[in-house]
Amino acid sequence: MEGWPSQARLLRPAAITAIKQLIDAVGLLNERRSGRSDRSADFRALSRWDAEELAAVAFALNTRPRKTLGWKTPAEAFSEHLNLLLSSSVATTD
Repeated sequence: MEGWPSQARLLRPAAITAIKQLIDAVGLLNERRSGRSDRSADFRALSRWDAEELAAVAFALNTRPRKTLGWKTPAEAFSEHLNLLLSSSVATTD
């Protein structure tokens, strides 16, 4: 429709703000992992995000291949490890 701003133009400022907040939250978590932060700060940072948003971030991180995992995603590496554990613990009935 002519005269109306595009949906992308309307959402852009909110998306930029949300991304900046998420980067800040992830930065706090990284500080925690390296021992430079306190746990309550992490939870305060995470409390701004609902479960759906955190799940989306977890999905994005877990579907990114990692060099340390032989260029597998964490989800793939975990699945392979779990399958190995399950296949080695299956009892045979001979």
